[in-house]
Amino acid sequence: EVLITGGSNPGGCLTLKYDAAGVLAWSRHAASLGWGRCIIVDSLGAPTVASTAVGDHTVLMRYSSDGDSTWAATVAGVNPVGLVHDGPGNVYTATTTYPEPPDWRVAKVGPFGDVVWELGISGPSGSRDLASSIAISGGDALYVAGQWSDSREHCMLARVATGGSVAWKRFFDGPGDENDGSIPEGALAMSGDRVCLFASEWAVGGHLDWSV
Repeated sequence: EVLITGGSNPGGCLTLKYDAAGVLAWSRHAASLGWGRCIIVDSLGAPTVASTAVGDHTVLMRYSSDGDSTWAATVAGVNPVGLVHDGPGNVYTATTTYPEPPDWRVAKVGPFGDVVWELGISGPSGSRDLASSIAISGGDALYVAGQWSDSREHCMLARVATGGSVAWKRFFDGPGDENDGSIPEGALAMSGDRVCLFASEWAVGGHLDWSV
């Protein structure tokens, strides 16, 4: 089975499920929302979708494996960059909050759609901070990556406890001399308790380099 989410014309969040033979099993359209940005499926085949709402919020929607709407939860921030879940069924997402200068926002939503906590994460004072990816390690720690910028762009990585506190933040640059923080979505990989971060930078001469 395959589940996808995205948008439709003239608008709204469209979620589709196809069976193993490629036949459409069901489709759901949330007309009042923006395009679906990310999706995750639990062990029972029930998907959770994150979509930016009209305004400055993100809406998480849970469907059953048959496509029935189970719950919807609203959290702060726009442009959700990923969804992860833990064993008990909690769902986590990372967004970016405005107005300027923007900051990261991480939210935890319980198995029944209750917002358990929301946490803001900032870079150095006055910096513009854009979240780009989120991962979970062993169900007890989240890793959020993105960029912070002043006159240049830089990488930032934060470890967040599933209880809602920041354990640490790390700031770093790539080996080049120009911008360092264009971290693509999905650029965090977990191996046990180790996290691997992939980033890119515009190097001298205008070519694009990768850093790990």
